[in-house]
Amino acid sequence: MKFKEHLITIPENTPSVTTARISAASKNKKYENCEQLIVKILPAHPYQYLLHSELKSLLIPDVIKSIKEKYHIKRISFIISHTKEKDYKSLISQTDCEVKYSKPHYPFALRSVLEVDGNYQLIDWFDFIVLAKSAVGKHLKNFPVSVTLFGTKENRWIADGPVTIAEIAGQAGIDPNDYIFADHPFAGKILSNDAGIDDLCAHELLIFPKEKNRKNSRRSSLIRDFVSKFVSSEQKISEIFEVTDLYALPVK
Repeated sequence: MKFKEHLITIPENTPSVTTARISAASKNKKYENCEQLIVKILPAHPYQYLLHSELKSLLIPDVIKSIKEKYHIKRISFIISHTKEKDYKSLISQTDCEVKYSKPHYPFALRSVLEVDGNYQLIDWFDFIVLAKSAVGKHLKNFPVSVTLFGTKENRWIADGPVTIAEIAGQAGIDPNDYIFADHPFAGKILSNDAGIDDLCAHELLIFPKEKNRKNSRRSSLIRDFVSKFVSSEQKISEIFEVTDLYALPVK
């Protein structure tokens, strides 16, 4: 598996997000009276897996109309991964929304993908789910955590947050003391074994085997590629990113 391919591989069979009657109005106030709302339905970061089934259920004319009326939004545009054009094209065509199919790239450059003018808000796919459900009277209490486990037991799945590191380790069948848990994007924050992930947004959790478990791993080169490509020199030597259990990185 090539590293580039792994960045844009997105699982389709994902669990539905649970809804509850709790207020999310304060989070959605910033979208009010927006001339153009732009929604990115593509990975914003490597190893971010999208809830496509949940998104598709909301891409219907009645929901789009409710969003516009409730938040006084004039236009809604979507930027969708080019690999998903056939899945979304018929849905978007039933609405009056603009769409652009683009290849995911990091960092995301909006103007290279879509022409924008005036007052606009750029939001991610999960923020759209929150906004759309709020517009039709439903609010979220759970959120997705994309989990990627590197090493000889490499695996990936979407956990249902809020969730603890201990619970994630249990799902993976690993001893948390033998792994490093990084709250991505770009592995800038290492979580302790007793930490929890509880804020309402999409998360990407990376699990790296410590050195003693990595020596015989066929995926060690993938870990090296990830850290070298996305972690800055400042992070490599900072207190918040400890790399001694992965490998020694030269500081450029």
